[in-house]
Amino acid sequence: MEERHMGPVRAFETEQIRSEYKPAAPAAKGVLKNSQEADLVLDASGFELPEGDVILDHPSGLATDGGALAVADRWHNRVLYWRSAPASNTPPDRVFGQSDPRRVDAGGGRGQLASPASVALSPDGRWVVVADTRNDRVLLWNGVPEKDGAPADVLLDLPQVTRKIPPEQPAWLPRGLPPAVSDERPSPGPTPGLPRFGPSAPLRWPWGVWTDGQRLAVVATHGASILLWNRIPTEDNGAPDLVLVTPGIRSPRAVTSDGKSWFAVADVDPAGAQRMRTLFWSSYPTNRHQMPDFEMPGWLKGSFLPDGHLLLAGNQDVRLWDRPPTAADDVAALHLRPPNQSAWLGPDAVVAGGRLYVTSTSRQQVLAWNSIPSTTNSPPDFALGSKTVDEDVWSSSFRIHNPLLASDGVRLYAASARDRKILMWDRLPDESGALPDRVIHLPESPNDISAHDGRLAVTTAEEVYFWERPPVLNAKPDRILPGTFGGTGLAELSGVAMDAERFFVSDRKAGVVHVWNGSPKPSQEPMFSLLMSEPGRLASDGRLLLAASSGDEPPHLWRLAHLQADSESEMIGNPNRLRFASQVLMVEGQLIVANRLAGQVDVWNSVEDAVAGLPSNVQIGARSESDRAPLPLRRELVHPASVAWAGGFLWVGESRFASRILRFRPEPPRSQP
Repeated sequence: MEERHMGPVRAFETEQIRSEYKPAAPAAKGVLKNSQEADLVLDASGFELPEGDVILDHPSGLATDGGALAVADRWHNRVLYWRSAPASNTPPDRVFGQSDPRRVDAGGGRGQLASPASVALSPDGRWVVVADTRNDRVLLWNGVPEKDGAPADVLLDLPQVTRKIPPEQPAWLPRGLPPAVSDERPSPGPTPGLPRFGPSAPLRWPWGVWTDGQRLAVVATHGASILLWNRIPTEDNGAPDLVLVTPGIRSPRAVTSDGKSWFAVADVDPAGAQRMRTLFWSSYPTNRHQMPDFEMPGWLKGSFLPDGHLLLAGNQDVRLWDRPPTAADDVAALHLRPPNQSAWLGPDAVVAGGRLYVTSTSRQQVLAWNSIPSTTNSPPDFALGSKTVDEDVWSSSFRIHNPLLASDGVRLYAASARDRKILMWDRLPDESGALPDRVIHLPESPNDISAHDGRLAVTTAEEVYFWERPPVLNAKPDRILPGTFGGTGLAELSGVAMDAERFFVSDRKAGVVHVWNGSPKPSQEPMFSLLMSEPGRLASDGRLLLAASSGDEPPHLWRLAHLQADSESEMIGNPNRLRFASQVLMVEGQLIVANRLAGQVDVWNSVEDAVAGLPSNVQIGARSESDRAPLPLRRELVHPASVAWAGGFLWVGESRFASRILRFRPEPPRSQP
């Protein structure tokens, strides 16, 4: 496959890609089955990585013992380890979490990982510690193993560890659900509330780990706690000596320390403020009531150098202190701001073998300098994860976050609010990793997308873009419908749908779904509006209008045969099971719901059964009751938020922590005996 990289693009410019892929023949008639495997993946490297240079996907934590380098390759479910700090984008000497360097599968075995967020190496090189985040555990290797995917020597399962902590230690603090400020924040559990110790409320989501070879510190994001061991545990599930809970901490992530006089923890989502901050202690905590001495804005994470200097990477810069800061207004001796870099989610910085390495998570790179820079704008010398330091790997490989899917039966579209673009396949691909044929750049973030009979409609919060035919090079929409249709005031557009006769737009804040005959003109008012609390994404098959909820209600539907202004909606499914469902479709007699929080796609063979609240007939991506978090596997889904039906296939788009587009082929029904 080849692609042409363009310079800066303008709004509505359509980037043509020289993409070559095998087109799919229409799927034979069949049925979807429980827990069936996906047969194809788009918007990812594939189910396996190609051979050659290192490819990273959301690299986060870094670690060194002075000479070696370790990188937590989070979305590839592995940790890469170089015995000597690499001088170019060369393959690692060892891979933790995968038995084959090309594999990216998540898993729960002692030698497997699921979205590892950070890694630590003891200064003597004896211990390798990994925060196995989605598995709710910390894995420790006593020495670097001789083969890839070797099992860990010690396993700290945080829910099990929780049960060993005395109930009086620590004193739990009330906290509700944090506001959504970052798509990197883990989703709340099914029964949020005041955390308590005990089997019903274990600590979860270890994100940050640190060790000096003697002590161990682990940050538990769920439970907002910092677990401290005075000695590295050498047996599974050893209880910590201290659990620190600080008032106001909501989502702690990274930990940095010298193990003596300085300790810092980054908090992504402090109580009462939609911002990031880092809390600092002027001594290593030894008391569960020990409060931080000061704080600084931003997510800061880094490491100490042998000479006592401190490196901290922030969201857009790297700071070097001659000595650790002791107050909020302490200024770093150097602020390094590499050119052409956007915000770094999950920053980290280490010096290994004399080279400076800094994560650039949003661009899928680890930037490297051959020596510590002395000026603010010093460019990196090379990068791990890309051929050049200037390459935006995410964009150049045509990845998008949280894909919103749509199809007119011939073409496949995937839109992304965060990336402000639409990927377009002119034909339905039949191979994993197929690049799109076009990329449509949008001026604003899309909230929904709909395609029908060659037409395309996209809604942002304030406008609807409409194409009468598939977009081509430099094609602007045929119509842009403003935030007010005639005299109808629209507060926040959240969904769009069309069929052969009607056009629908939902308004989340106003709590209405507007209905037109045909495609509306900018001055044309709707025929009427339907009432629904916080309507979200829409779909129509010509018989049913289906609306997901932007709030916590299950989806709704209206029957179009007798639709009028006072038509009442019917609720789909069990309210407790379909809260926060992201999208619903009706295709070939089946009702399909993207059940995001449950981590599955529910399929009913009958609309009436779904409206009656009966269980779905098929669950795709469903996991066992013992699983604590969905994993990005062929048969498991991570926050499925979007679905489309095209070519006889079910296409599913994931949101957060995976962002894959998966295809499921209906299987031939079993013959009756």
